[in-house]
Amino acid sequence: MRIAFMGTPAFALPALEVVEPHLVCVYTQPPRPAGRGKALQQSPVHAWAAQRGVEVRTPANLKDAAGDFAALNLDLAVVAAYGLLLPQAILDAPRLGCWNIHPSLLPRWRGPTPVQYALWRGDAQTGVSLMRLVRAMDAGPIIEQRTHPIGPHETFTTLNAALWALGAEMLGRALAAPEVQTATPQRAEGVTYCKLLTRGDGVVDWAQSAAEIDRQIRALTPWPGTRTAKGLKILEAAPVEGVADAPQGTLLDISGRVACGGGSVLHITRLQPPGARAMAARDAVNGGYLPSPLSKSTL
Repeated sequence: MRIAFMGTPAFALPALEVVEPHLVCVYTQPPRPAGRGKALQQSPVHAWAAQRGVEVRTPANLKDAAGDFAALNLDLAVVAAYGLLLPQAILDAPRLGCWNIHPSLLPRWRGPTPVQYALWRGDAQTGVSLMRLVRAMDAGPIIEQRTHPIGPHETFTTLNAALWALGAEMLGRALAAPEVQTATPQRAEGVTYCKLLTRGDGVVDWAQSAAEIDRQIRALTPWPGTRTAKGLKILEAAPVEGVADAPQGTLLDISGRVACGGGSVLHITRLQPPGARAMAARDAVNGGYLPSPLSKSTL
C-alpha cells in the first residue's frame, strides 16, 4: 500500500503512526511564526515526518498541487485535521480515494470544531466517524462510526485526546483490509454544523444558566478561552447548588460564587485578571482584582 498522510496538529499523530508502515509522503500546513521571536515553527506532523526522513509537502493551497499529488501513484490518502479543503482532482487521485477521521457522530457537527460544539451544546455522547471524503464538507459515506460518552467534567483537552485515539484505532482496523471496506451514505436527517471559533465566542453571558456557562468554559479552554465582558479570564468553574437572589453576574461571596441565569450559581475556582497571573477567586478579591461581594457589583 502507498499512502499519503494529510494532517497538521499533535493530536493527529496517533493516526500518522498507524499509517507509518505504508507512508509515502506527508502533507501538512506550512511553518508558521510562533513564540516571542516569531521564528517559523513546523507543525507537529511536519516535525514527526522530518525526524524520520519522510518527504514533507507544505502547499499553501492544493489548487495547483494536483499534478504532483497524482504523480505519487497512491493507493490511499488519509486525512486527519489537515486544515485545507481537498479539490476534486486530489480526491480522485488515490486508487481507493481519501479517508478522513472526523471526531463526531456524523451527520451531527459537520465542520471544523465538532469536539468543542458537542461539549458546549451539552451532547450526552459524541464519537468518531471514519469516512470517505467527497467535495461537500464532511458529507461523505461512513466506513465506520463509534460512539464515546461525554462525562460531566469532560474538557476539550481530555475529550479531544480520547476521540483521536479512538480514530487511530478505527483507522488501523480499516487498513488491515482496505480493499474490502464499504461505506454507508450519511443520514439525511440530523445534519448540524459547527463553525470556526473566535475570541467573541468566549465572552460569558451571565443570563445563561450556570450549567451552560460551565460547558462553555470546558469546551473553549484553552482556546479561545472564556472571559467576562470586563476581560476577566475564567479558567476553572463548576455549577453549585443554591438559588441566587441577585442580578446576573453578581459576585455573591469571596469564594467566587456568581449569580447566573434562572437563579443558578456558578463557582469560579480559578481565574486570571487582565495583566495578572492565574489565581483563586479569594486571592483576586483580596488583591483588588475583583469587586468586594459587599458592593454587589457585576463581573
